Amino acid sequence: MRFYPYGAALLSLLIVAAGCRPPDQSSKAPARSSALRAARVAAAPAAAVAALDKALAPARKTVAQAQARAAEWQNQPVWTNLSALTNMIADIDALRASGNIADAYEKATAYALNKARQRVVDQILQAMPLLVIGAFGNPDWTDLTNPAQPIRSSFNGYRTPFLKEYQESNWRELVHGRPDLTNTYTGMFQHRVMWQTAVKDANCLTLDAFCPDASHWGILYIYTEIFSPDDHKVSFVLGSEFQYHPLIWVNNGMGYDFELPGQKWTPDPRQRQLHFNLKPGWNPVLMKLLHRRGARFYWRIVEGWSDSLTDMLEPVEVLRFRIPEKTGT
Repeated sequence: MRFYPYGAALLSLLIVAAGCRPPDQSSKAPARSSALRAARVAAAPAAAVAALDKALAPARKTVAQAQARAAEWQNQPVWTNLSALTNMIADIDALRASGNIADAYEKATAYALNKARQRVVDQILQAMPLLVIGAFGNPDWTDLTNPAQPIRSSFNGYRTPFLKEYQESNWRELVHGRPDLTNTYTGMFQHRVMWQTAVKDANCLTLDAFCPDASHWGILYIYTEIFSPDDHKVSFVLGSEFQYHPLIWVNNGMGYDFELPGQKWTPDPRQRQLHFNLKPGWNPVLMKLLHRRGARFYWRIVEGWSDSLTDMLEPVEVLRFRIPEKTGT
């Protein structure tokens, strides 16, 4: 989440004007007495309550958005993150109800509340159900004698369509389809593979279960559907440690060319941003990537377009995600 220094300064001015100073973030600063804080609140109680409401607004909004996704996540372990956040808000509301606005504001602006809110954003609002299938390909694509450049020039996995329901055309367009959950395929090393479910949190996607071993690189397909309430510009922020950029089709179209071999990335959550326009309604997303067991892959969806990887863009909290439960759903 991005923190704007001028936003913090504005809120501090509001609290000072209300007679209630913001909490000192220095660990060396002596704790202020409850009596002193209470006296400052008493000087301008209406403004102090307004500042408390403003400080709590992001957490309350996150709770409401997460509760709207209860059907998806309330039976999952990540739902405990929402319980922790709601309990913290309840404690602050109890302080407010007792008239202790100063302590309530101090807790509302504390790092602990923001950290609890960010967990909910990352693991519930940004959590993405996925279908994954693979790995496909030829073991000879991998040069086991050259770990620095393990992908041979004979690699043609991005030019090869492996699934009946998806046939890539010039890597730009995709024959429309949804995953057929009844199909099974022959993958790498003659393994039988089919679509299986996975979940991605806000950052890292673990795909070890779909890769034959830690040495050979193979092709995986990843599918999900993203609901947007309106036309929405978003960026897919990607990071990986393989030599090829993943192919991504949104609404069956791909907006860029894949990377040439020999460009090894260092694992990092923010290496590349790709820009997409989401349409109102459900937007099918298919990704095709080269992967191996133990490799790390990062994928995050953030607001807007930016050409700078140094920008800390906000996560898109209004999006929802789904995967088909069976053929034809």
